[in-house]
Amino acid sequence: MDKYIDNYGKYTKRVRMLYVCSLLLFVFLAVFEYVCSGKILAAIGALACGVVMFVVIKLLQKADDDFISEVVAAMSDLLDNLSDLKRQQVFPENDDSLVSRLQSKVDKIIDALKLQNSRERLEHENIKGLVSDLSHQLKTPISNLRMYTDFLKNPDISDDERTQYLQVLELAVERLSFLSESIIKVSRLESGVSHS
Repeated sequence: MDKYIDNYGKYTKRVRMLYVCSLLLFVFLAVFEYVCSGKILAAIGALACGVVMFVVIKLLQKADDDFISEVVAAMSDLLDNLSDLKRQQVFPENDDSLVSRLQSKVDKIIDALKLQNSRERLEHENIKGLVSDLSHQLKTPISNLRMYTDFLKNPDISDDERTQYLQVLELAVERLSFLSESIIKVSRLESGVSHS
C-alpha cells in the first residue's frame, strides 16, 4: 500500500511539473515572439496555441484516467468472478493484451478451484458413505454379542454349545475391533478432508 501511495505521489508531482513546464514554455514562446516580431498579436497567437495545447494535454490525461478507471473496474469484476468461482468474459479473449492474458490465468485458477472443490465434495461423500457402512456393520457383531451372551447365561447348555458360543463371541469381538480401527481411520481421513 505504501508503495502505491509513493508511486501515486510521484506520478502527480510529475504531471504537475509537466503542466508548469508546458505553461512556462508557452509563455516564453509568446514573449520571444513579441520580442522578435514586436507584434502583440503574434505573441497572443503563440500564447493561444499554448493554451490550446495545455487543454489538449489535460483532455488526454482525463481520457487516460477514465481508461485506467475502466480497466480497474473490469479488474474488480474479474476478481469478483474469481471469488464466486464463475467464468465470465470481462476482457476480450482474442486480444493479446496483458489484461486478456490475466483473464485467461484467472479462468485457469477458477477451473482448478472448481475441480479441487468437486474432488473434496466427492471425498467427503465417500467418507460419509464409509461411516454409514461402518455404523451399519457394527450392528451385526453387537447383536451377536448380546444374543450369544444370553445363550451362555442358560445353565442347561452343553459344553460343546458353550465352546461354539464362545467362538462366535470371539469372532464378534474381533469384528468389532476391526470396525473400531476402521472408524478411527475414517475419522482421521474425514478430519484431513475438512482441514484441507
